[in-house]
Amino acid sequence: TSTDPNATDTHTYSLTCATPGADDGLFNINGSDLRLTSALDFETNTDNNTDGTYEVCIRTTDDGIPNLSYDKIITITVNDLDENAPVITLT
Repeated sequence: TSTDPNATDTHTYSLTCATPGADDGLFNINGSDLRLTSALDFETNTDNNTDGTYEVCIRTTDDGIPNLSYDKIITITVNDLDENAPVITLT
């Protein structure tokens, strides 16, 4: 979301920051929702970073003043899950 002192202004969102996030290509924006282009996997993190983090830069543009925008890099963390954990069945 964006906060604007002009309550009637609306905003659009994009992945077109002046300085892109390292992992922008893994995401897309639909309206105001950040979405995955494909599933994230801790073991195959594309930025060769083993801590499971992804960096995305989101730009919000004020529709009332089209040249007014703000860029923010956010970090998304993916937890490492044990895909081979034993299955326990209680009877």
